[in-house]
Formats: sequence, C-alpha cells, structure tokens
Amino acid sequence: MDAVRHDQITPEITPFLYELSEKQQLLPLKTLLGFSVGIHPTIWTGLYQERHKKFTIYYYDPKSNYFKPVWYLKLIPFEKLRKYFIGAVKIPYYKFKRLKQSSPKWYKRIIEYPPALPPKMSRFFSCKSQEPEYKESLFSVLEKNKISWHGQADLGCLFIGEKNVNEVSDMKLTKSQADFFYMYFGDGYGHSYGPSSEKVIDYLKQCDKKVKELYTKALKEHGKVNLFAFSDHGMCEVKNFVDLRPVFKSLEFKQPRDFVAFFDATMVRFWYHRKGVREKVVEAFRKVPELTYLDDKQREKYHIRFEDRKWGEDIFLVKTNTRIFPDYFAPIRSGIRGMHGYAPESPCSYGFFITNAFRTKHKEMNVVDIFPSMLKALGLESEIPKNLDGKPVF
Repeated sequence: MDAVRHDQITPEITPFLYELSEKQQLLPLKTLLGFSVGIHPTIWTGLYQERHKKFTIYYYDPKSNYFKPVWYLKLIPFEKLRKYFIGAVKIPYYKFKRLKQSSPKWYKRIIEYPPALPPKMSRFFSCKSQEPEYKESLFSVLEKNKISWHGQADLGCLFIGEKNVNEVSDMKLTKSQADFFYMYFGDGYGHSYGPSSEKVIDYLKQCDKKVKELYTKALKEHGKVNLFAFSDHGMCEVKNFVDLRPVFKSLEFKQPRDFVAFFDATMVRFWYHRKGVREKVVEAFRKVPELTYLDDKQREKYHIRFEDRKWGEDIFLVKTNTRIFPDYFAPIRSGIRGMHGYAPESPCSYGFFITNAFRTKHKEMNVVDIFPSMLKALGLESEIPKNLDGKPVF
C-alpha cells in the first residue's frame, strides 16, 4: 500500500489491518531517502540504493536526448502558458486506455516530462527505465524454489501499474493460479488532497475492506495464509513553501551553460559544466534555511554514495512539510497537498509493516529487512543471499 503512514492504521480507518496488528503487531517502517522507484527495488532485494543503483525517476544523461521532442515546446512564448499546455496534454493520456496502449513515442515523452522544466534544459535529463543492479530478488528466489507467484512486479522501475481497488480484489487466489500473490495500491489521492483528507481516508477504508476480502478468500481456498501488509513510505502534509528563484538570480552563473539543477519535489540536485561553479552554488544554497546540504557524512547515513554523477553531484534536501515552489512538477501552488521523499527519520515519513507470519522484539522495521524476513517466514532462510544490507527481524 503505497504511501500509508503507520499512524493511519486505526480502528476507524483500517479496522481489519488494525485488528490484525492487535493480534500480531504493527511496526513503523523506516523508509529511505527518495521515492518509490528507488525504494521498491530495496524492498525486494534487501539492498540499499547505493548498491542496486536506483534512486529517483529523473537522472542526468545528456547523451540520451530522451526528451528531444519537448525541445520544440520552447516555441510557446510564455513560460506559464507552456506549463499549462504540457499539463493539459497529459490529461487525455490518463483518461483513455487506448491512448496508453498505442500512443506515439513523442507523445509518451511529453507525458513523462515535468511540466515546468525549461525546454532548454530538457536535453540533459532522462527518465528512461533502467534495471537496478542485483543478483537475487524475492521473485527470483521463489522461482528458483519452484514457488509460483502472481502479480505485476516490474523489477526495472517497480511501479507496479497502479491497479485500482476493484481490479486487485478480482484476483482468484486459487492454488492452480499461484502459491504467492502480490498486490499493489497506489498513492495518488495523498498528493492531490493531503494525507489527512476525507478522500484519502475513504480510499484507505476501501483498501482495508478489499484486503480483508482477499484474505478471507485466500483462507477459504488454502486453509492457512501468510499475509504481509506494508507500505514503502509515509506521506507528509505540505504546510510551507520556499521560492529558490532569488538564489538562482543572485548567482553569476547561468543554466545550462555553467550548471543544471533539477527540482525533484523534495530535493534540488546539481550538475556542473565548468570549474569553479560548484563552490559558489553550494555556498549560495547553504544559506537557504529550508534546505539541508547532504555532505559525505549525510550521504553515507542515507546510503546514497553513488559512484557516478548520474543522480547528482550535489544534493540539497528540503525540510519536512515544505515544498519548493515554483518547482518542475506542479504549476499550481495548491496542486500538491501531500508529499513524501523527506528525511527518513521524519515521523510522517514512516510507513507500516504488519504480518501474521511472525512476531519480533524489534520496535520498528527497516525496508531492507523486508526481503530476508519474508524469506525466513516462508521457510526459505537458507536461500537468503549473502552480503545483504538487511537481515531477518525475528
């Protein structure tokens, strides 16, 4: 369940999961810095992002020309008009299934393009899906042990095709279909309306009912079922805003000649094209009270010590509950009311983990511990790969 906080598992919102947690236990889930695209591979491999080398959606790749079709949008004269045009072009793609199945490549590039990223900088970035680097995952271990599984798990991006509640509940869960079933619920409402909104609460209630239906159906079919219910991270209210335009204007350097920056919702990442630029940029942005500079010690703490410059030569993290505006994603200030990707230690960044397969004395769960803990609970402890970052919690 994407972006569900541990404090949202309550008798009023999620009665089934709450009842299960009362019988077993509810563990706050400590997440990683970043977003689902980097966190999901960690869940299924037990490796931190710096080891499977998958971090955020957009990365530095000036040779790919991935967003080349967007270059021509610079012909639209006004910046605001261009942002709203790109936003409007995206809407039909989400509304019509046929368009998703057979849209031309240039149109898909526009769909994937952040609306407020200036076209003159588009050639420096890509979001082309790349496989994380790993030797074993939960799914490969299941297959190796001839345990059939059913679901929509894509280990490349691990965005599992956001199935709605009803589609998920239609899974038959029969022994002839598979032994292991995987289901995924998306997090769209939390971003649009905020994690405490009625929309989110109603959605979580629906999810809870469907999980109960699935569990009851599986019990009837199999007699005994191991259930693992968890999220990948939490969701925080957007309460404050920071405008970084004055800082950019104060610099003697210009984009994209001297450097490029990417506003990754809760981070600003920098790449430099000329000597002597880095020191001045870091000095200027370190003075912004809403930003925290991730030095070597901080990168080590968050396990993002990547060997190449693909994910950012310098990274600034915005403070919890704060949003950069204007940013590269939502042209409207009130368009995003909930956000994740803040510091993992922030209370609202914590997800949840519940299972009936084991109990533990641990007070919290770490995302790297999910994979080895599930293998041990399924009787596959001898199959836990060596040199994982995670370990079984029971």
